[in-house]
Amino acid sequence: MNEVTLILVCVGAAIISGILSGAITAAIVSKKKTYKNINKVMKKAGVVKNYSEIGELIAAQVDKNLSQHETMEKAIGILNYERRKNIKKVGHIRYNSSDDIGGNLSFSIVMLNEENTGVILTNIRMMEGSSLYLREVVSGECEITISEEEKEVLKNTLNK
Repeated sequence: MNEVTLILVCVGAAIISGILSGAITAAIVSKKKTYKNINKVMKKAGVVKNYSEIGELIAAQVDKNLSQHETMEKAIGILNYERRKNIKKVGHIRYNSSDDIGGNLSFSIVMLNEENTGVILTNIRMMEGSSLYLREVVSGECEITISEEEKEVLKNTLNK
C-alpha cells in the first residue's frame, strides 16, 4: 500500500467514526430531552416526583384493577345464574273451545325459561263469557290435567 491509499483509508475511517459518534451523541441528547419533558409533565401534574413513584403508582393501579376484575367476575356469575330464570321460550295456539263459537277466540300461551319451568296461560271463550286459567309448569311437566291444545303448545314450546 502506498501512502496516498493509507491516508485515504485513515480519512475515511475518521469520517465514519465522526458520523457514528455524532449519531450516538444525538440519540443521547434526544433521550435526555425526552426524560426532561416527562419529568416536567410529571412535576406539573403533581402526581409523582421520580420513576420509582411511577412504578408504585402503576402497581397500585394494577391491584385496584384486579380487585375490580374480581368484583365484575362475581357480578357476571350472578347475572348468568339469574339469566337462566328469564323467559326464553314462548309458544301459543288459538282455537275454538266449542263448535258454537267460531273465530278461534280461545288461546293458550306457554312461557318457559331455560330449565323448562314457567306457566301456561289459557283463555277459554264460551257463550257466557271467558275464563282465564294459569297453570304452573316445572321441568316441562304440569301437575294439573291440561287440555289437548295446551299439551300441543307445551310440546311445541319445549322443542324450541
